[in-house]
Amino acid sequence: MLGSKVLLLAGSILGVAAQAPLPVVDLGYELHQATFNVSRKCLQAELGGLKGPVPFQQAIVQSPGFQMTPSATLQESIYNSFLTIAGVDNLDEARNLSTQDLQLANYKLVGSSYPYGSSTFNPVVDQAFAPTLPGQLLLHGQFDHSLRIMAGHNILEGLEFMNPFAQNETAFEDTLRLCFPTITDAEVEYISYTLYPPVFDGSVGYTTPTGRSELMITEAFFTCNTNFLARAYDNNVFNYMFSVSPSLHGDDIPYTYYDGPSASVKNDTLAVIMQEYFTNFVMTSNPNGAGLPAFPTYGASATVLDLNLTTIGPIPDNVANERCLWWQKGLYA
Repeated sequence: MLGSKVLLLAGSILGVAAQAPLPVVDLGYELHQATFNVSRKCLQAELGGLKGPVPFQQAIVQSPGFQMTPSATLQESIYNSFLTIAGVDNLDEARNLSTQDLQLANYKLVGSSYPYGSSTFNPVVDQAFAPTLPGQLLLHGQFDHSLRIMAGHNILEGLEFMNPFAQNETAFEDTLRLCFPTITDAEVEYISYTLYPPVFDGSVGYTTPTGRSELMITEAFFTCNTNFLARAYDNNVFNYMFSVSPSLHGDDIPYTYYDGPSASVKNDTLAVIMQEYFTNFVMTSNPNGAGLPAFPTYGASATVLDLNLTTIGPIPDNVANERCLWWQKGLYA
């Protein structure tokens, strides 16, 4: 339902949520009416480029997440690993491989990805399209300030991407070194004992080692990014939190693209309301509309709209915290 509505009402639009791209359709509208609906990785890098205004005026950003890869050494290592797996010595030889051989090499490389939960290929700092980490670009004002933003995150974004075997301090710190290959011992200590200390009484947001690792992955790789965007745009954004249990990464996608009853959608009414919010934002840059629960701007109080099975209403943003402020500085790079 939403896909056809947005394509009809907004002119040219690209949707890539849930790895299922919608076609780019030009219905004769002006380009300035285009809205991009992009979850996952690419939009935040696009916002942070230094190549002038981006070719769209507003964006719906769902669970923006990526594995930070600022190190050129790590990028070169991935390239060399691909050459080895493909059985070639250089890029020219790789380009001459058959499609089947390339697909097999890619399958093997991705299948052996580390750290746990990663997929090897991610946006990287290349000193051109992405001159530094997106969070740093947003922090220092190096982005297109004219955009209108609607962003959302789920609660347990990182659960499926964390190492389930990181059940002690050594394993937790090893995970940090794998996730951030250029990190210093001092930063590992700060993350391990100040940001996410091994305290399991619930006072810092978790009661088990699994909860500790999950929260670190969730915030560092996913949810803090929505807070970065809000503060970059002077809190004049519309952010939501999708809290329908289990609220894993991608759980909101069946609601976003709802097209009738589905086992993945626990509340059809919620799905329709979400689609009305998205459509209103595409049409007017504001998700609010007649008959809908009020959708507040983020504001100085860091307010998000909580979307769950029983209520829809404003709550404080759970990622407006000191941990996200630290992650944005990119000190681990």
